[in-house]
Amino acid sequence: MRIADNLLAKCARLDPDAVFHVEFQVIHKGGCSMFGLGTQELIIIMVIVVLVFGVNKIPQLGKGLGEGIRNFKSSIKEITNDSDKKPQEKE
Repeated sequence: MRIADNLLAKCARLDPDAVFHVEFQVIHKGGCSMFGLGTQELIIIMVIVVLVFGVNKIPQLGKGLGEGIRNFKSSIKEITNDSDKKPQEKE
């Protein structure tokens, strides 16, 4: 993992556009994966989730998580829209 980070840092200093290509090559070759977890760790986590929640509850958990993220994004948009409109209303 440190080798990939050092390679990305060096590449970013030389050519910021090339970082994507280097990162893709490192991930493609199995050098790193999502959140620094390997395939085995992700499989173990998924097995634990299935054991704890059961197969029938996983879609409901995903739906709830998606709705929560959607609500969070919409509230953030409302806040930014409200803050953008307030200076215009004062004029």
